[in-house]
Amino acid sequence: MHVDLGEKAIYTKYRTKFVQDNLVNKFETLYSKNRVKIEKTGLYKTQPIETLRYSFDEKIELDNNGKFSMLNIVEGDKCIISSPDNAFEPYEVHYGETIIIPANICCFSVESDSPTMLIRAFCR
Repeated sequence: MHVDLGEKAIYTKYRTKFVQDNLVNKFETLYSKNRVKIEKTGLYKTQPIETLRYSFDEKIELDNNGKFSMLNIVEGDKCIISSPDNAFEPYEVHYGETIIIPANICCFSVESDSPTMLIRAFCR
């Protein structure tokens, strides 16, 4: 056991209430209408990335807001990522696969005809 190394890595000033209020992953629904739901996944505010979870079974439009997006299909078989202005060819992404949408792509769509869950990460 590496107890000595573990003791150096643990921040002992955090107490149960602080951890429950700030560090335990809490989902917050940002949008829910018809067949689309968007949730903030609760990373702590000091983390450099933001993650959102999208649940859908239709076409959704997303804006990159000048930042890159990392997309990962975490539930469902597949979806099609495309660009409304044809900035790239439509691309089929399958369960467990990850795709990066560069910051210079201003907007893109994700389409699925079956229940799909996607995690989107981007820099804050």
